[in-house]
Amino acid sequence: MIHKIQLPVTQPVDIWRDEWGVAHIHAVTDMDAFVALGWAHAQDRLWQMEASVRKGTGRWAEWVGAEGVPADRLARLLRCEWAAKRDLDNLTVEAREMLERYAEGVNAYIEISDWPPEYKLLKVAPQRWEPWHSIVAMRQVGFLLGSLWMKLLRAAALPSLGVDGASKLRYDDGGNERTCFPWNTSAERWPMQLDQLAPAVAELLRLGAADQSGGGSNNWVVGGAHTAHGKPILMGDPHRELDIPIIYQQTHVRGASFDAIGLTVPGVPGFPHFAHNHHVAWCVTVSFVDLADLYIEQFRDFGREYRTESGWVPTTRRVEIIRVRDAGDVLLDVFETRHGAAVVGNPVTGTAITLKSAQFLEEDRSFDCLLRTLRARTVPELYEGTRGWGLADHNVVAADTQGNIGHRVRALVPDRPRANGWIPVPGWTGEHEWKGIVPFEAMPASINPASGKIVTAN
Repeated sequence: MIHKIQLPVTQPVDIWRDEWGVAHIHAVTDMDAFVALGWAHAQDRLWQMEASVRKGTGRWAEWVGAEGVPADRLARLLRCEWAAKRDLDNLTVEAREMLERYAEGVNAYIEISDWPPEYKLLKVAPQRWEPWHSIVAMRQVGFLLGSLWMKLLRAAALPSLGVDGASKLRYDDGGNERTCFPWNTSAERWPMQLDQLAPAVAELLRLGAADQSGGGSNNWVVGGAHTAHGKPILMGDPHRELDIPIIYQQTHVRGASFDAIGLTVPGVPGFPHFAHNHHVAWCVTVSFVDLADLYIEQFRDFGREYRTESGWVPTTRRVEIIRVRDAGDVLLDVFETRHGAAVVGNPVTGTAITLKSAQFLEEDRSFDCLLRTLRARTVPELYEGTRGWGLADHNVVAADTQGNIGHRVRALVPDRPRANGWIPVPGWTGEHEWKGIVPFEAMPASINPASGKIVTAN
């Protein structure tokens, strides 16, 4: 049946749940649809939504205690809250209104005090949802994906394996690089030339670091020439862990200019990864584009200055206070260079590694993209709608009712020397600086390849 509920909307909105509990939202206006989506998400996933914001802003330990401190440290080092607020200010008026109306829907549900049981267990009340919280929730889903971890792994392995051994540590199936285009071809791999990074190798052999990586998804599309009915077939298979709750929620949302169904991310309006409207369907895999660099920095005077190609310059410092449940506060002394915060090592002793990531340092307009993709009518329109997306890197594979199929890498990718891709690089030489962002037109993309087949996997 259709339930009438009280929402801060301009015209009546219907939310109907089918036999599987999937919410179907029918609104007269687009913005009223986002209000209702905020309500529906909060009704099902409010605690998960706030947990994502806390993890993404460095406030997780306030709920879970000391075990949350390491994650909070990283979120504070990367200034995740600052980045989300900056991105909100830079969005279009319509995208900001989308986030504001979505927040109104979430807060309308919070006000009825029918909260998930986790709040009772923690003896806390939900925080009010702010428009920038949605940006944090979306960024947190793809937090530091990519080849960053392999750089750290190689750095940690250098003392044991040496240069030759460390050069073999990569995502490797034993053959050459498989390509999406042309179909069924491969390309030779670019060998690691660690001799170009002799200063970095010398520092890493003294310093060291470690981490891990994992995950993998598949998708494919075939054109009508390969199907019995002459229309494309699209498949998306996200290899997500079976979390409780999982990061996705199936939802159907209809407004004035769109009618789409797929997998939403609780806390986020729109369909960032998997969905279709009446005209076009899309799905993603992580592309593992290299979005972040690690720089070995040299410090002096107890970390007050760091070295550049032009001489020694002042280090930026700030103190973050991490509140910890059932324990004392943790003070985090943050040292920042032009490349970002020191994440490994101790600047006070003279050497540390800083992290520079396009996910945080570059202006992001991903939430402008959400509206455009919802309204897309063809694969080309869908891909044009992704211009400016930078919260994570994806292979977006798509098909439309006109028979088009396509693939595009959706990401903001730094333009810098290839040597940056292997291990942490010297931060004081000026030879490994970013030259900007790879233009949208230069990113890998194809529509209707001659083979009529597209496969991506990671």
